[in-house]
Amino acid sequence: MNNVIQASLLQFALSKTKDPLCILDKAGRVVQENAAFAALLANGPKAGTAHFDDFGLTDVRNHRMDWNDWFAASKTESPLTQRLGIKQQYGVRFHQTEAYYYNDAHGEFVCLLVKPRTPEEYADEVDEEHLMQVVDEFPTLMCAWDDLGNFRFWNRECERVFGYPKAEIVGNPDGMAYLYPDPGERAKIMSKWGKRQQVSRIRDWELEVTCKDGSKRIISWTIQYDSESFMGFHTWGIGVDVTDKVQARKVLEINEKRYNIISKATNDAVWDWDLLTNDLFWNDGITNLFGHPDEQIEKCIDWWENNIHPEDRERVASRIHDFVERGQDFWWDEYRFRRQDDSYAFVYDKGHIIKDPEGKPVRMIGGILDITERKVYEQNLVLKNHQIAEYVFHNSHRVRAPLARLMGLAQLLAEHHPDVSESKEMIEKIRAAADEIEHLTRAVSNIML
Repeated sequence: MNNVIQASLLQFALSKTKDPLCILDKAGRVVQENAAFAALLANGPKAGTAHFDDFGLTDVRNHRMDWNDWFAASKTESPLTQRLGIKQQYGVRFHQTEAYYYNDAHGEFVCLLVKPRTPEEYADEVDEEHLMQVVDEFPTLMCAWDDLGNFRFWNRECERVFGYPKAEIVGNPDGMAYLYPDPGERAKIMSKWGKRQQVSRIRDWELEVTCKDGSKRIISWTIQYDSESFMGFHTWGIGVDVTDKVQARKVLEINEKRYNIISKATNDAVWDWDLLTNDLFWNDGITNLFGHPDEQIEKCIDWWENNIHPEDRERVASRIHDFVERGQDFWWDEYRFRRQDDSYAFVYDKGHIIKDPEGKPVRMIGGILDITERKVYEQNLVLKNHQIAEYVFHNSHRVRAPLARLMGLAQLLAEHHPDVSESKEMIEKIRAAADEIEHLTRAVSNIML
């Protein structure tokens, strides 16, 4: 039988076979295929240019099939019956396959026959294809990898966030280098990636990803590995863009550091009151100023109110709550605050009210300053002033009595010796001195009284 007749018969046999079938030579090239096989790989390479590796055949553990190993197994165990995954439009589909080895004068060949799916398998495939479409449209980053860390699935949210279309990422061995261009960082990722089968799941793995436009995004990945494939893949990644959250967290950490530095640099007892929960937090000043140990300080507003002097408590508490209810920006007050030894310190307390975007007070931050020394000084000064006033009041009368007598004597001299020039001059001097003393006495009395 000549080659032309043999090729015609082979083509006829291929056309009559309803199941997908192709013939590969020893090098793994596709030399013949029927219409059913071409339809199975509608988006794949055609016969004459296709190679075994283009089928993306994987075993049930999603391990890529090696042509040389598969050819040797087909030659040794013919027919070789296996359940293999074949790369198709929405991922890998599993089919029951049979491989028949044969040789002739033209060389060695393997005939790959794909068996019809059972109704159950077909139903699973339809559901899986629908699920794949849902995952592709899902508003969460979702991708899948093969054992080498190459992307095999890349949904539209990945395209939107990272800017790379499926065609540039899926199957591209440089895909990881696009997203993580720093070799050192990429090596750390791949090292952890290599251990995924040991832990089966990696949660909240925050990584900085470089997008196609050069911008950076922080993605929190959950990596799921399973020995049983899901939609043809064993390893899936679910990502959430947490860039804004991480940046807000960094700002909060910076502010917290500043707050701690300020708290340590001041002698005030700095407090932070959560108006939504009534939790109240203090810095070390509450202990340094008033002696209250940390284990005895209750983190609530009631503890603060209970340590205000009973005579000041109602006034201060009602005033601060009134300020909060009215949405004022600042509050201040002076009162007496209990120390650990049950004595009381005079304090000046001031707080700033923080509001949410709707203008509702949500937090209040302030500080207590111990003004006991100033208050004691003021009280002592008032007492001394009072004592001086009493002294002046009592002694001003004692001064005025002899002064009145002196002025009376001057008047008598003036009446009895009106013509004596020397006496007249002396009397005028006495009167002037008496008037000056009277004026000074009244001035001191007016000041002190």
